[in-house]
Amino acid sequence: MEKISRNTTLYELSHMEEFSQVGDRWITGWEKQFREKKSLSVLGQEHPEWNPDDIVYGIRNLQRVAEHYEQFIYHPSKNEKVCLFHVPAEKRTSNNWFLLCAGGGYGAVCTMVESLPAAARLNELGYDCFCLNYTTASPGSFLTGLMPEPLDDLADSFRYIEREFNLKAENCFLTGFSAGGHLAACYGLSEIGARKYGLANPKGLLLVYPLISLKSIDDRKMKNILTLGLFGILHRNKTASQYEIHEHIDSYYPKTFYISCRDDRTIPADNPSLMKQALDRKGILNCFELHEKGGHGFGLGSIDPGSDYMDRAVSFLEEKE
Repeated sequence: MEKISRNTTLYELSHMEEFSQVGDRWITGWEKQFREKKSLSVLGQEHPEWNPDDIVYGIRNLQRVAEHYEQFIYHPSKNEKVCLFHVPAEKRTSNNWFLLCAGGGYGAVCTMVESLPAAARLNELGYDCFCLNYTTASPGSFLTGLMPEPLDDLADSFRYIEREFNLKAENCFLTGFSAGGHLAACYGLSEIGARKYGLANPKGLLLVYPLISLKSIDDRKMKNILTLGLFGILHRNKTASQYEIHEHIDSYYPKTFYISCRDDRTIPADNPSLMKQALDRKGILNCFELHEKGGHGFGLGSIDPGSDYMDRAVSFLEEKE
């Protein structure tokens, strides 16, 4: 197998034999980028919050999987664009497992950047992982709305994993980054999440710089684009309000580990406090880490806020209540 490095290009990744199942699914919504001979190092320069070394770490781990498993990409629904990366641990030490949802503003799913590096660390800790590429917005979404398709994808994935891998939803730590964090947080809500689909709640949530409230977004242009893309031009305020996480948390909500940074310029500064207040009011176990520096999109966070937040999250989520 070819050695993956910071100099590996997106084009090379999409054409490596061991990753033939992946193709250009490394970042859904970015398919055209993987026709370019842009290196991971240059990608990191263009997106300073993305650490090329973390990306390399995640991809090398997937190489390990590709070497030992004939199939590692699965399609849990009829939509072929929706896929699950199966990333099992080399030495599994826990019956619990992780399902990870990368972010991308609901216009992309940055699995290569966020989910795969996190899965690599979780594998080292003894956990089997799945990374979900869920449905994202299209031009039609601005008319009819995207939601609840990503939630449908999550529900389909849980059913598929239980059926094909015999892993129970109640043993899952559902993890989400940014928009994927919003999706994971939504899945914990009784009205629109797991319980709506007749499924068990995840055992816990790991939310990494998640969007909690669309109402709190100050940038009017960004707010309008997100609202139209998620709910469509004919949406009603009542529909959009269902996805305000902090307004709908009840006593059934899963225990939650939350991490973000104060210098995050993408997620409104009040989102962590809105979420923590809502969890505390309902008596939901939670652990919040708010770091001074790290920005948005740090993924595994090997530089800032520190590469060990994943370990701390696992320790909290595994604590017996």
